[in-house]
Amino acid sequence: MTDDARAELRASDADRDRVAEVLRDALAEGRLDMGEFEERLEAAYRARTYGELAPLTRDLPAGAPAAPVSFVKRPAPDGGWESRIVGGEGSSSGGVAILSGFERKGRWTMPRRFNCFTFMGGGEIDL
Repeated sequence: MTDDARAELRASDADRDRVAEVLRDALAEGRLDMGEFEERLEAAYRARTYGELAPLTRDLPAGAPAAPVSFVKRPAPDGGWESRIVGGEGSSSGGVAILSGFERKGRWTMPRRFNCFTFMGGGEIDL
């Protein structure tokens, strides 16, 4: 099947949800600002074909997502939990949940400021 023919195929709800997840991740990573995220998310849920979905994530690293930050092993300088909470450079700077939830758990470094945004969802921060 050619790319032109694939672009004309109807997108499913699952296809739109996958694009929305990529957009949420991009927002959480700081690749999109809130205005651009909202525009792209609205376009994703309006999209009827693959051709309408493809441009929404073309400039985002969705094809090869990095390992989630919670799985990256970063030992604390002195080996204690205090240094992961009280100071140092944070492993991530925030979490976003829109019609869903987010979790931040496992071994990670808490930054001085951790921003969260939830809309009809929730977040869990486990230190």
